[in-house]
Amino acid sequence: MSNTQNGAQTGQKTSNIVTRRIASRKKKRLALIGAAGLLIALTAALVLVALKEQIVFFYAPGDLAQKQVAPGTRFRLGGLVADGSVERQDRDSAVAFVITDTVDTVPVFFSGILPDLFREGQ
Repeated sequence: MSNTQNGAQTGQKTSNIVTRRIASRKKKRLALIGAAGLLIALTAALVLVALKEQIVFFYAPGDLAQKQVAPGTRFRLGGLVADGSVERQDRDSAVAFVITDTVDTVPVFFSGILPDLFREGQ
């Protein structure tokens, strides 16, 4: 064999080795990204299952009777403010009113700044 043919074969071997190294790095990187994605998905699933009952944006008045919420527990209550039920108290920004879901009603005493969307009948 001549030197030029030998040099061409050596160059081709070197090229194949470099190509295999690059492919190997890409496979490792892809496997790492896949494992990280799977770990994140598994963690999110476990958190959602563990907090299943706690991830409630609000309770309806009918839900309160079923859930037996302990007195003093803070939670969000959703529903309609019953017409004529809003009473402003003497104290700073304290309001008493009744929330309804058209079936059940719940008396509420709220102390603080009322939300912008708070109105009777809404």
